[in-house]
Amino acid sequence: MKGSPSPIGPVTIIAAFYMLSVYISHAGVYRTPKPLTLDAAPDLFSEARTLRHVELLTADPAGRLVGHPAMEKGITYVLGAAREVEALAADREDITVHVELQAVGGALHMLFLDNVIGNAYQNLSNIVLTIRPRELGSPKAVLVGSHYDSIIGSRGASDCASQIAVMLEAARTLVADKSVKLVAPVVFAFNGGEETFSQAAHGFMAKYDRPLGAFINLESTGPGGPDYLFQHTGGWTVAAYARSAKHPRGAVIGQDIFESGLLPADSDYRMFSSRHYGRLPGLDVAFLLDGAAYHTDRDTVDRIRRGTLQAMGDNVVAAVPEFARQLQHHETQPDSADDESTNVFFDLYGLYMVVYTHRIARLLHSVPVALALAMPLMSGPQRRGQQVATYSAIARGAAVHAASALAGLLAPFLFAVLRVVVLGKPMIWYSQHWVAFLMYVPISLAAILWVQAAGQRAMRLDLANALLGMAAATGGLAVIMTSLGLGSGFLPAVWAFAALIGIPAYGRELQARSLLTALAAAFIPVSCSLPVALLLANVLMDKTSMIGVLPAPLGPSLVDGIIGAIVGLATVLSSSAVGIWLVSLIPRRQLRAISILLVATSVVAAVAASTRLQPYSVEAPKRVLLQHVFQQDAAGAVVPGGGRLVVGGSDVNRVETLLDLSGLTRLPKSYRDWQTLYPLTSRLDGVVVQPELPSTPPFEQLPHLRILNSKPRANGGRRLSLQLDTGAPCWGVLNMTGGVEAWSFAEGLPHSSVGLDGKPEHGLRFAGNEGSREWTFWVDVAAGSTLRVEVVVSFWQRGTAALDKLIAERMPKWTTMLSGVSLHSQWDF
Repeated sequence: MKGSPSPIGPVTIIAAFYMLSVYISHAGVYRTPKPLTLDAAPDLFSEARTLRHVELLTADPAGRLVGHPAMEKGITYVLGAAREVEALAADREDITVHVELQAVGGALHMLFLDNVIGNAYQNLSNIVLTIRPRELGSPKAVLVGSHYDSIIGSRGASDCASQIAVMLEAARTLVADKSVKLVAPVVFAFNGGEETFSQAAHGFMAKYDRPLGAFINLESTGPGGPDYLFQHTGGWTVAAYARSAKHPRGAVIGQDIFESGLLPADSDYRMFSSRHYGRLPGLDVAFLLDGAAYHTDRDTVDRIRRGTLQAMGDNVVAAVPEFARQLQHHETQPDSADDESTNVFFDLYGLYMVVYTHRIARLLHSVPVALALAMPLMSGPQRRGQQVATYSAIARGAAVHAASALAGLLAPFLFAVLRVVVLGKPMIWYSQHWVAFLMYVPISLAAILWVQAAGQRAMRLDLANALLGMAAATGGLAVIMTSLGLGSGFLPAVWAFAALIGIPAYGRELQARSLLTALAAAFIPVSCSLPVALLLANVLMDKTSMIGVLPAPLGPSLVDGIIGAIVGLATVLSSSAVGIWLVSLIPRRQLRAISILLVATSVVAAVAASTRLQPYSVEAPKRVLLQHVFQQDAAGAVVPGGGRLVVGGSDVNRVETLLDLSGLTRLPKSYRDWQTLYPLTSRLDGVVVQPELPSTPPFEQLPHLRILNSKPRANGGRRLSLQLDTGAPCWGVLNMTGGVEAWSFAEGLPHSSVGLDGKPEHGLRFAGNEGSREWTFWVDVAAGSTLRVEVVVSFWQRGTAALDKLIAERMPKWTTMLSGVSLHSQWDF
């Protein structure tokens, strides 16, 4: 008999262990330092002072949208606050502080969502605050950057007024604390155009003419914190951060996900990083949780979780001097700079961060496989037949473990897809993430247990061979991932080590009394994997609200399937050995009963959630995009008829199922309806109706494109000089077809896409603040070709009050609206 005849004891112990682990992981993610008050000592970073900046910067409900008149208030506030820091340094003899307002314009070609697009900008404003020690150990500066502009329809308290406020308070603290001796300059760059695809950061890097050595970029995808290091360039940067940060959190799995392109997201990091468009080593640190508020009107100062700004500020104030010391060290010993492009890193409950290079990872992550293959040889002399049998058992154990892990992923994926097909309500877990865990964790565990039990019985495996097989499978996966440059290989590696450590302690069969030993061996891998797995699942559930509309009939169910698989992955990552333990401890009949109970739990939870809950709530709203589209004729005049009212959503729950269309006339859709948000065009869909009001654009001057001159080229083609007058600062898109060979926006051309007419299209986004209504450029056109330029000019958060009210009255209360007016025109030359 295996251990105890009753499963209650082992199951209770394992359940208690994981409940405690979940509690500790939750506490590790959500733990924050005590926020300091307004009257805190001036040489300490204070969250209360930081929040005061956020409150003042977000006072205008219009936010700080590029091109919107309210942007000027944001520029004025940040510049004034930076000047106060400059004045504070007047009594410091060892440092100088200088503030400048930097106006930038330019263009680049960049990769976004598998599209190479043009991205042009004019009259964006960066505020640059430089703290320069009089005695320099390194002329190269530490750059700390974030953006003060906000997205359409949001005050942007977390994204990114909170990061701007952290930078202002951190700069003030470094100036006020005379005990901090900087050995390199520190540049705080407050960028004025990130939401327009990192334009202002690109402009800063192009215009700033003093040497820079490294950067720390601050971002936010939600007001819930914590500040999490998820991308880096240069091995020494993450090591320096790990040494110095008071509350270090982060894991390389974020880097692996972002560089894979699986998430449609971006940040100014790419403009600074030498791995992308910049030239520097550095870090990307962001708030991650509560993404339901991200890019909505719910991103307000009162939603920022208290303590998160204190933690980020403490980390920045500690990391900046350490970065400066490292730059000084590299000046004196240039060969000491780490040549590794990335490191493996992960934190342990926000208390300590583990960092090692990929060179070490390649060696370390291969140890479990080597030990698994060597252990049979260490057990004493064996005949050749015995060795073959032993290695055969290890191979069978590896196959069983791989199959059980795959089952743990596939079972919740298929169950989630089936739930939507049968019961409906995609994304039922969106506003209540615990629902996804309740539905998908039990069935994932049931699949793991069933495959492990069936596999061990069919393959005639004892505990030692099952654990050796697990070590070989997870260790082999770690080797493969590491060889592919994926730092996340540390996750299977730590489980492989745990399996090997346990074999001498358990023997051939795990007894109930040795279960505590098994759990002790699992403590480290659980500590490494569970916090990361839970955080990843929660962040990705939030991101589904912006994944776009996927084609029916499988699109809506596919998103649920992906979340089911992610929860399954979290289950597999954090409970790799549970199936092996329980199969060794519990008789087959009782194990079958536990599996049935787990499946029943998932089924009941799915039925209850699908019949009683809604995907959205007031706190976690559905994003609705509204634009009043007017068409201009060949002369630039508005085509009569009142235009088109395009209403859409950014997730798989189509907006037409929520909108009351009674009394509205539906119009046919056009693939150009969402051209204003290029290159997101293909990810958006919705309904088009005839608006009741207004019938004309609410602007005095309409966009107009005119030719300035046409010059022949040596190859028989033409160079056309054109000028676009948008009438006012705006966001816009130019789509050019017809033998385009070059243009003046940036060197070369972005990769062309093929339009519905089969002709190559070249797309360019553009944006600017006050004074940027005129755009002058040239285009080289091939001989015999007619240039066609489609122009989309968008004025967000302007002239839509009546339409906003019309649509809001027809939508549920748990929606948030992003609205604007767009003018479409087409010009042939």
